[in-house]
Amino acid sequence: MVQMPPLTNIQRTLLNHLLDCEKRGVFPTYREVAEHFGWKAVATARDHLKALSDKGFIAPSEGRSRNLRPTVQAKVLIQSESEPGTPGGPGPNPVEGLAQDLVGLLSPYLKKKRFKQGSILWQGGDPAERCIVIDRGRIMASRRLPSGRSVPTCMRGPGEIVGFPPLFDGSGYPTTVEALEDLEARVLERSDLLKAVQDGPIAILMFKLFANRLREVFKVVDQLSQRGAIPRVASTLLALIKEGSMKAEFTFVTLPLASATLAKALGIAPETLSRAISQLISEGILHRLSVRRYQVLDLDRLKAHAQEPDWA
Repeated sequence: MVQMPPLTNIQRTLLNHLLDCEKRGVFPTYREVAEHFGWKAVATARDHLKALSDKGFIAPSEGRSRNLRPTVQAKVLIQSESEPGTPGGPGPNPVEGLAQDLVGLLSPYLKKKRFKQGSILWQGGDPAERCIVIDRGRIMASRRLPSGRSVPTCMRGPGEIVGFPPLFDGSGYPTTVEALEDLEARVLERSDLLKAVQDGPIAILMFKLFANRLREVFKVVDQLSQRGAIPRVASTLLALIKEGSMKAEFTFVTLPLASATLAKALGIAPETLSRAISQLISEGILHRLSVRRYQVLDLDRLKAHAQEPDWA
């Protein structure tokens, strides 16, 4: 079976609209398409329709304003996606298509720019004045800790939008962004972003992407807190083991406090404490006997974890 080009969420919605219009014997103009979707710029509709045409899903207009006709390929694709289990017809992934949809709507505001490998696009703390859409190459974002150490936070590649959250409140960038390779990008200035979000569909997609990024941040924080929690939890368990019992055939440890109270004392969340202990169990270091009592199966590895730095 021939692999059909993928569609973004907006392209799929637009194609369904054109198919519905065709069933009613109506062939809309660019302006009518823009009005239907609430787009203020007719160019936005033209860009999306051109993308569909390039992928072979609508027939070329050939200069005629009412010739936006879906092709046979488009009808086959939409039909296959509506039939569960049809080969070649997976449903849309809302996360993967989100950035692409937003870039399509923002296209009238984007300006092309190139950055050399090693270029610093912005430093953490600089006033947030622009964001970028990566067309080619990759960037690395890093954050400087109070200790002065720089820690990588994420890497982004083609199709990604980078640096847009701080544009909304005009605060400084939270991270430093460096081009890992020669970079081709499109730049969106803050003033243009504030104009763009007055368009309803753009605002909705922007905040969806913002929420998605926020979830990613929570995930990273959770991972980092869990990694840093392991040494603290291991050290606490070692401190709770009674003197002399480490040399015995079996070593046991009992938590003196409820998990929530102990977690607070360690400066971590109860969920993080639970995950840290679960990791020690999965590694074969601990065996749970009851809610607060554990058998230490591998004392040497528990000691090794206790000696690990927080930022291992």
